[in-house]
Amino acid sequence: METPRTTCLSRAASSAPALFVVPLFPTRRVCCPPHARPSPAPRTHRPPSLFTLYGRMRNSGGFQLPPRVPQSPEALARALQLLGNATQRKLTEERRREAEALLGAYPPRKEIAQQWRGALLRDLRRERLARLKAEQNLRRGSPVSPEQAIYRMLERDMRLPPRDEQTDAAFLLLGRLVRDQQRPTEMEARRLRDLIGVVPTGKTSATRAIKVLKRMALERFRWERWPPFVPLDLEHVRQAFRILAQVRRQGTAGERANQELRSLLGGAFPRHRRVATAWRKRLAFVIRYRERKARVAAVMELRRQKLLRRAAAEAASTEPNASSAGAAEVSATAERERDASGEVATPPDASEPEAQ
Repeated sequence: METPRTTCLSRAASSAPALFVVPLFPTRRVCCPPHARPSPAPRTHRPPSLFTLYGRMRNSGGFQLPPRVPQSPEALARALQLLGNATQRKLTEERRREAEALLGAYPPRKEIAQQWRGALLRDLRRERLARLKAEQNLRRGSPVSPEQAIYRMLERDMRLPPRDEQTDAAFLLLGRLVRDQQRPTEMEARRLRDLIGVVPTGKTSATRAIKVLKRMALERFRWERWPPFVPLDLEHVRQAFRILAQVRRQGTAGERANQELRSLLGGAFPRHRRVATAWRKRLAFVIRYRERKARVAAVMELRRQKLLRRAAAEAASTEPNASSAGAAEVSATAERERDASGEVATPPDASEPEAQ
């Protein structure tokens, strides 16, 4: 049986429109203030141990080999396994004796075990690399596959376009071959032959051609950062700097100026304006360096001249004092000799009347 209150509410809800809802139990959302919210549990920070710090460091104690190095691959693998366990925990007595038999001694600390293991891994990597290089050298003398022949042909016959726009066009054509995974058309083959001198036959050879072309472009960029020759005279460097400024603006400085620039830079001429800008920056650095060196040399020369003048003045000021001191010493010596001989020195005024 419903209570009267519930009946009234139900009647009100039934008499209300369809879209009107009477909330019987309205909810109230209470937001907790910041100070009332539960704080997260504090994290306990444990300081790292000494072994952890050594492990984080790269090559902390240096590479030190154990007293004995295992020769067979099985013994070496087992020694590396035991040393890896020794860097983490203490080994049992049986494993300890096995490690001593393989390595000649047992590592006294975890850090020593880590150093021995790192040294053994380093030598193992070196041996593998030497073996791989020997296999590659042996493979070069043996008959190669058609794919390897194509790769070597690309590396041998490919040439770098003289202009950067042509290099970008070659990269676009090669990238299209890699993307479409098709053989180049007759027009693309003719264009590639004119640009780089070779024509890739598919995606793999086009990828290799992109790598070779990228390496060649990077080498040329690094080579063109500095002019091939820098004049020894500062005035010649300044003259080349002025001509390069004109080449950077206009692309050329005239027939006579271009010939003079070639004579100053050892026969070289910038390929385009970007190279002229790079050479001009390097020559500006050379000019600043040599001017600073000349200023330092001039200052040092002034200091040397000043020291020489000061030494000459001091020597000139000490000469009169030395002469007067010498005369006084001579007179004192003469007086001592007269006193020793018993002679009495007569004054000059008393001797003059007798002489008259």
